[in-house]
Amino acid sequence: MVEGLDDSSEESDAKEMMLGKLVEKRAQGRYFNAATFRANDEQISLLRFAAEKSGKSLQRYMEGILMPATELNFGQEFDKQQQ
Repeated sequence: MVEGLDDSSEESDAKEMMLGKLVEKRAQGRYFNAATFRANDEQISLLRFAAEKSGKSLQRYMEGILMPATELNFGQEFDKQQQ
């Protein structure tokens, strides 16, 4: 067993848990229709298929991809700007 591999795996798990908590915290409050997502017939069919396979609504499926990625890439910068 490689020691460094375990550390990075544990570190990755910790970062993922932290990201999940940040997404959850920011999700508190009232929801609004924030945007319209444009897709062609094949794209929307694929999204519906993926949502069904994952056992989620289309909204929950897309939110589960969009919000963690947005939080990861821009969350800290956004929070700094809001202060």
